[in-house]
Amino acid sequence: APARAGAAPPAPLSPRRKPARTERVWELRSLKTSQQKMGNVARLVNVRGMPVRQASEWVRWVPQKPAVYLRGVLQLALRRAALEDGVDPERLVVDSIWTGRGTFLKRADFKARGRAGLIKKPRTHLYLRTREVPAEEVAAFRLRLHKGVPRDPPLTRAERMRRGQEKSERRRDAPSVNFWPLR
Repeated sequence: APARAGAAPPAPLSPRRKPARTERVWELRSLKTSQQKMGNVARLVNVRGMPVRQASEWVRWVPQKPAVYLRGVLQLALRRAALEDGVDPERLVVDSIWTGRGTFLKRADFKARGRAGLIKKPRTHLYLRTREVPAEEVAAFRLRLHKGVPRDPPLTRAERMRRGQEKSERRRDAPSVNFWPLR
């Protein structure tokens, strides 16, 4: 079609580039484990707030079988974030992690005297939300996760014993108050 007089020339064609997404949910579906086992491992390793690369190394030393799946989704996020979303992998942190119940495979369980039962083989889904944060906030991101209150570092055994003694001393020194007068 001929161009109209006074119309602007068409813009040159350029490859369209997607804007970088700062947050994304990664998922592995129909994993051969139960939701409870996967959830226990996810809570045990507590990777929330860690940089994804550090979380992947952390999960490497967990002996439970579902940890293999967790490490897989962490590595998937690490590899594909830069390729698909244009995100710097060093600034990628784990925002949250959760599991979902998948379908159950149902198999026959043959018993004595010609009877049969049903075996349910569970499947589960694993979801991981990652977020890109500024480079200076990567280390501090984990502290801000729990309702804005930083978590205290774990106490040593000696500190726990000291605290326990202080509590027992407080109990001895505290005035006895009887809230329920029984006569």
